[in-house]
Amino acid sequence: MPEEYIKKQRKRIAEVAQTILKGEVGIVAASRELTSLRHEAQVESDDDLTVFRVVDSETDYLPVGSQRENYRQEKLLELDQELSAHEDFYKNDVIEACRNLIRKYK
Repeated sequence: MPEEYIKKQRKRIAEVAQTILKGEVGIVAASRELTSLRHEAQVESDDDLTVFRVVDSETDYLPVGSQRENYRQEKLLELDQELSAHEDFYKNDVIEACRNLIRKYK
């Protein structure tokens, strides 16, 4: 991949991390994006991205974004409680990782 493309993807990692810290996007939704970006940015072994891979893996059954359109409201309420519990559980690790990612890739 061209170096310019890799730099752009790394910058996107920092941007996504910033949206998490600002509360603009949820941890689960952001984890899915960050998990896919690690390959494009060629940073698969970055330890600060590990927590996002774990969150993505643990919550891959939970609908986010446009996926939510395929669920009944009652089911979404149930799944949202699970999503919230996962986000609360990983919050401190995610905040630390976000700060590190911003510092490295901004």
